[in-house]
Amino acid sequence: MASSKNQYVPAVTTQSKKELIKFAKWMQKYHHKWPTVIGGWAVWSYYPQGFGSRDVDLVLPSDDWIETNMHKKYFKKNNFQTYPIMNQNWIESHYGKPINPKKDYLDIVYFDLLSCSHPRNDPEELGVYVDWNWANAFGKEIEFDGKVNIIVPEIELLITLKIIGALARTRLYYLARDR
Repeated sequence: MASSKNQYVPAVTTQSKKELIKFAKWMQKYHHKWPTVIGGWAVWSYYPQGFGSRDVDLVLPSDDWIETNMHKKYFKKNNFQTYPIMNQNWIESHYGKPINPKKDYLDIVYFDLLSCSHPRNDPEELGVYVDWNWANAFGKEIEFDGKVNIIVPEIELLITLKIIGALARTRLYYLARDR
């Protein structure tokens, strides 16, 4: 199994960071607010010596907002494509932008979109639900990489979300293995 560090090569994380900065500028220009970011880039905002992130995890206002602004506008204008992702129990569609860091293979920066319209579902059967509105209610605006601002969860909520994510991935692995 590859180490975590090998999953976060600078050619990919640098491009992911550029895509987040570009999106944050778009969000401010057209919607007059900064995006709410969770996941690896939120962690990096607290600890910039870390790896960064391969993807951009966003909490957005609603399903309708995502459809109208992300799918029909931002992704279309910025050459994002739909990619089927096989999670252990199902196939999901994710939007991503292809990059080619070594010119001999294709890699993708994914945008993972979470809607405040409904809580986190619980396919892992952990009994844990998260209201994505918490990321805004318990978030703070910070400067990101000296170029834009983003909203990130307060550290206590971010740590909780990361623990839930780790448990969920582990549980899905065991569920898939048992089936």
